[in-house]
Amino acid sequence: MSGHAYAGPVAGLGFAIHCMLTGLFVVIAAWQASRARMISDRRWATQTYLLLCAPLLLRLISGAAAVSNFEDQWVYQLTAWVSWLSCGKSGESLSQQHGT
Repeated sequence: MSGHAYAGPVAGLGFAIHCMLTGLFVVIAAWQASRARMISDRRWATQTYLLLCAPLLLRLISGAAAVSNFEDQWVYQLTAWVSWLSCGKSGESLSQQHGT
């Protein structure tokens, strides 16, 4: 579906990378859990959860842009990247905060 992104290939690339990272993080979390490395599993599962929340952030930002008449293609392209990058960064912050 990233090939048919509303804002073209820039947004599509952001969605494709987001999708691949989410799948990779799920596999890593499952692999860590199968090896009974629960602290590492928790870290990867938290990152996965936050990446799954990224589309909600995308919709919130896009909705706010539409309501404020600030809707443009570059806003959607930027939001396609910012939504999952910010969720990933907050996952790193949580990991550092809890020492995992």
